[in-house]
Amino acid sequence: MRLDKSISLRIQTCRAASTVARRASGTWGAARSLGGSGLRAGVLNQLLAQSGILGQYARMWPRDVFYRRLDLARRSNVRTEKAHPGRPAPLLFRTIELLAKPGVYILYRGDVPYYVGQAKKLRSRLWRHACVPDGRYFNHWNFFSAFVTEDRDHRNQVESILIAAMPTANSMKPLKKTALPREVIKMVRQIQHAQANPFLESRGD
Repeated sequence: MRLDKSISLRIQTCRAASTVARRASGTWGAARSLGGSGLRAGVLNQLLAQSGILGQYARMWPRDVFYRRLDLARRSNVRTEKAHPGRPAPLLFRTIELLAKPGVYILYRGDVPYYVGQAKKLRSRLWRHACVPDGRYFNHWNFFSAFVTEDRDHRNQVESILIAAMPTANSMKPLKKTALPREVIKMVRQIQHAQANPFLESRGD
């Protein structure tokens, strides 16, 4: 199954219940009480979703969405390609509406949570984690989950609960490091895009 199609099938929308306030209160209490005992990410996701605090969420998406370009040759709508010959096809992550919204995210190394964060626009923050080779977390994750949370106070609460519930690198003190040379950064990005877009390589684009 094509990557962009499989990702779209993973989008799940959580509908708010009529008693959001009551359920939200119960959720925070349950999450806090379970946090110290190593609450599994899947259980916590269900608790938060049931509260109505979260909107859409993406669960365990591959990091490659930030390098993958839409294969316009296989799509019915190729007007963009015809109107701008020679222009690269758009990157997949820029076409995903969920990532344009505010929320909380988890970076995973395999299926193990590595880092928890929040952003006013998920797309921009996750792009930095995925595409800036000199970034603190660049080498340490390959999947991510994202939870749309419009309210700022709720984002702070969700982030705090996730950090408390799962052992992550959030509390680690970074070591001093030497910045990557510009040419190395360019090389890394070229390799990532080539690996995520084999159809471009085969067509000689």
